[in-house]
Amino acid sequence: MNELSMEERLQYLIDMSLIGDAVITVCKPLRINYSTLMNLDHYLHTHIEARYESEPEEYRSRPTYFYPREQRFGDEYEYCAEKYGELKYKITKALKDLMQ
Repeated sequence: MNELSMEERLQYLIDMSLIGDAVITVCKPLRINYSTLMNLDHYLHTHIEARYESEPEEYRSRPTYFYPREQRFGDEYEYCAEKYGELKYKITKALKDLMQ
C-alpha cells in the first residue's frame, strides 16, 4: 500500500468499498470485514468477507481464520460455477451497477 501513489491508494480503497457494497446488496450480511495483508505474498491483496448474525458466537467477532481449518478449506466450500455461479453473477451485476 505504501508503494502506491496517493491516487492509486484512493482508487484501491474505493474499489474495495464498492465490492463490499455489492456484497451487501446481494447477500445482506451483518457487516463486511476488509483484511489487507502483505506478510506472505509480495503483492497487495485484500480479503473482503461478509459476516453474518447466524455465525457461531465464538467466531462472529473474530477474523474468519479462527474458524477451524477444515471449515475454511473444505471441498464443499471450493468455488464451482454450478454451485456459486448465480451468486457470482448477482454480485458482478451489483458491482457494475454501483460503478455507473
